[in-house]
Amino acid sequence: MSLLFVYLSFNFMVTVFGFTLFWNLFPKNRMETTSLQNADLKKLDSENNNTIESRIVEEEDRKCR
Repeated sequence: MSLLFVYLSFNFMVTVFGFTLFWNLFPKNRMETTSLQNADLKKLDSENNNTIESRIVEEEDRKCR
Protein backbone atom coordinates (compact mmCIF):
# COMPACT_ATOMS: atom_id res chain seq x y z
CA MET A 1 0.00 0.00 0.00
CA SER A 2 2.84 2.39 0.76
CA LEU A 3 4.43 1.60 -2.61
CA LEU A 4 1.16 2.51 -4.30
CA PHE A 5 1.13 5.84 -2.45
CA VAL A 6 4.75 6.53 -3.45
CA TYR A 7 3.98 5.61 -7.07
CA LEU A 8 0.90 7.83 -7.24
CA SER A 9 2.56 10.79 -5.54
CA PHE A 10 5.58 10.54 -7.85
CA ASN A 11 3.32 10.49 -10.92
CA PHE A 12 1.38 13.45 -9.58
CA MET A 13 4.57 15.47 -8.99
CA VAL A 14 5.88 14.65 -12.47
CA THR A 15 2.55 15.62 -14.03
CA VAL A 16 2.35 18.95 -12.18
CA PHE A 17 5.98 19.80 -12.90
CA GLY A 18 5.64 18.88 -16.58
CA PHE A 19 2.45 20.89 -16.96
CA THR A 20 3.90 24.03 -15.34
CA LEU A 21 7.08 23.77 -17.40
CA PHE A 22 5.06 23.28 -20.60
CA TRP A 23 2.71 26.16 -19.71
CA ASN A 24 5.59 28.57 -19.02
CA LEU A 25 7.24 27.87 -22.36
CA PHE A 26 4.56 29.91 -24.11
CA PRO A 27 3.80 33.65 -23.83
CA LYS A 28 1.01 34.90 -21.61
CA ASN A 29 -1.19 36.52 -24.27
CA ARG A 30 -1.40 33.56 -26.62
CA MET A 31 -4.10 34.86 -28.96
CA GLU A 32 -2.32 38.15 -29.70
CA THR A 33 0.99 36.40 -30.27
CA THR A 34 -0.63 33.91 -32.63
CA SER A 35 -2.27 36.68 -34.65
CA LEU A 36 1.04 38.56 -34.86
CA GLN A 37 2.80 35.41 -36.06
CA ASN A 38 0.10 34.86 -38.69
CA ALA A 39 0.46 38.46 -39.87
CA ASP A 40 4.23 38.00 -40.21
CA LEU A 41 3.71 34.78 -42.17
CA LYS A 42 1.22 36.46 -44.51
CA LYS A 43 3.66 39.32 -45.06
CA LEU A 44 6.48 36.90 -45.88
CA ASP A 45 4.17 34.90 -48.13
CA SER A 46 3.07 37.98 -50.05
CA GLU A 47 6.68 39.12 -50.44
CA ASN A 48 7.67 35.70 -51.77
CA ASN A 49 4.72 35.63 -54.16
CA ASN A 50 5.57 39.09 -55.44
CA THR A 51 9.17 38.14 -56.13
CA ILE A 52 8.11 34.97 -57.89
CA GLU A 53 5.53 36.85 -59.99
CA SER A 54 8.01 39.58 -60.85
CA ARG A 55 10.53 36.95 -61.97
CA ILE A 56 7.91 35.30 -64.16
CA VAL A 57 6.99 38.66 -65.69
CA GLU A 58 10.68 39.43 -66.32
CA GLU A 59 11.18 36.05 -68.01
CA GLU A 60 8.11 36.60 -70.20
CA ASP A 61 9.40 40.06 -71.15
CA ARG A 62 12.73 38.55 -72.14
CA LYS A 63 10.97 35.93 -74.27
CA CYS A 64 8.91 38.59 -76.03
CA ARG A 65 11.98 40.67 -76.85
